[in-house]
Amino acid sequence: MNIDIKELKRHFYDYLELLIDGKEESIIVLNDGIPLVKLIPFSKRNTKRIGIIKDEQEISNLSLEDLNSIPINDFGL
Repeated sequence: MNIDIKELKRHFYDYLELLIDGKEESIIVLNDGIPLVKLIPFSKRNTKRIGIIKDEQEISNLSLEDLNSIPINDFGL
């Protein structure tokens, strides 16, 4: 969607709502037909965990070597 900057100023909240609700993927703001900026929403974060660590070890303290040393069968695979 392309809109003029004056239109954006008048209805800013309405355009933000379109982005937030996912009704528009992006909005290109124009000034006299010249593109100025592209507005895009932050993607929603995937909150699913992709793995677990046995005994709920603190992952922030583990190095890559520590993670690689965990046997696969500890994950029930």
